[in-house]
Amino acid sequence: MTSKFGVKDKELQDVLFFENLDVEAITFDSKAINGKNYEINLTEYKNGSASNTVKLFDTSSSQYFKIDSTYITIKFFSKVTKDEVETPHTNVCPRNIMPATLWL
Repeated sequence: MTSKFGVKDKELQDVLFFENLDVEAITFDSKAINGKNYEINLTEYKNGSASNTVKLFDTSSSQYFKIDSTYITIKFFSKVTKDEVETPHTNVCPRNIMPATLWL
């Protein structure tokens, strides 16, 4: 597993920073993930303990998002507003290409 934070373009990264937006790409590379379904869960922590978990994405209901290679990259976009993290968009691209858990 590898994780990359931000974007390559410095000017775009400056705009993202100004708008308090974060981008993180997490890549899994293993023969064991080929043919698997997965789900993405977001867990909220308060005072060091898990307080709430929300399922953001589940591929078990569609063959379209089933992993059909030995790698997958998932990009997470988040924004902190009023001391809360919003996750307006999660981009999953199984063929190419914050705290969340990926269950394979």
